[in-house]
Amino acid sequence: MPNKVTVKALELRVPSVSIRDADELRGPVLGGTIFSAFSEQDRVGTWARLQAVDGLIPTLYTLFEDLNYLKALFDYITRLIRPSPGDTVSTALFKAFSDTNQSPDRAVIQVTKSSFASSPASSADRADLGVRQLYAYAIRYYLQIPRDLKGKELLARYTTNADRIVLRKFANLAERLGFENREIAYDLL
Repeated sequence: MPNKVTVKALELRVPSVSIRDADELRGPVLGGTIFSAFSEQDRVGTWARLQAVDGLIPTLYTLFEDLNYLKALFDYITRLIRPSPGDTVSTALFKAFSDTNQSPDRAVIQVTKSSFASSPASSADRADLGVRQLYAYAIRYYLQIPRDLKGKELLARYTTNADRIVLRKFANLAERLGFENREIAYDLL
């Protein structure tokens, strides 16, 4: 089990891409300064696996940072849909997909902010592509749409400062991609 020193040394490092990170970690890993409880053979194997990690070496810190980011995206998307108890954001999106405004056997693909193309696709593929495009939109604009405030938060802050134009464009995109529900049609006006 890696100790706190080992975790701190690896946190936010990318030895597979960063020469500096690889140079700074190689000696401590192979020499036993970090992963000190591991045998030399285990450290060699660990070093090989660390170099194979595609991206940041995951730690609890990076996991929680990622979860904060994902929470903000989900909060943004829930402005369009209201998941029922037991539903995830994604399952709620799939339930809101009605395939309205769609051409048979074609999927609408957003190419730029204001241009669209179409591609052959089944209904299931249109739903999947639509959900992915809504997530992509949320990634681009989530900072402009804070989550809805609830309960005591409403007393502390009476406004969410949401960019209503961005939110309406999000609802318009959802409609164009074949999603419909009350929030998309009315609440976001």
